[in-house]
Amino acid sequence: MFYMFRILIFCILLLVLILLFRFYPKQFSKYRRVFCIIFVFILLTVSVIFPIENSILKFSSVDNLCQYRYHSSIDYMIEGKNSCMLLYSANKSTTSITFCAKKDGYQIGNYFLQNTIYNGMWNGYSFRIYQYGNEDYYVLISGFSDNETFIITDKYGSIFSNLYDNSSTDNYIRYGAFVPNLDESNYSVVINETEIQVLGQSGDGSLIVTK
Repeated sequence: MFYMFRILIFCILLLVLILLFRFYPKQFSKYRRVFCIIFVFILLTVSVIFPIENSILKFSSVDNLCQYRYHSSIDYMIEGKNSCMLLYSANKSTTSITFCAKKDGYQIGNYFLQNTIYNGMWNGYSFRIYQYGNEDYYVLISGFSDNETFIITDKYGSIFSNLYDNSSTDNYIRYGAFVPNLDESNYSVVINETEIQVLGQSGDGSLIVTK
């Protein structure tokens, strides 16, 4: 629906331009016609980056939003204060991550409010920290583990939720948490009693302190 709506708007605007060009040929020179068509394309491109839907509607659920924007259902969601991190499968083999705004309902996320604070590896695990807006941070940890128990904690007492179907036998794990007002100068996580300094000091996820 997201792109269908834009195609419909484009067709309507194009039809209006054709009618204007036909009935007012003297007012629209060749260069003006080209400019008008290019301007319509620019408007449609801007509407993808800054969705006009956000100014006229709000979705009652993230499922409705994801179906409209990505033609997919939500696999997992982590809810923040002013936003949500969504994991959805565009196909069976690929999991995509996106964000939506939350205020009296749900709205399509603004691309320019999304920021990847950290993306690195340690001991086979992938660590990613995302920021949406000024206050909402999300930590995502994934990789392969032979441990039957996998416990993650941090100094904020964040709740790390399991974001993967463990019924498979590939030993893959994926956990995520919402961390409000995360300190970008000093952040670490503890995985099964081993502390990994993700941000601050070494800053590359390589400083390990065994407790």
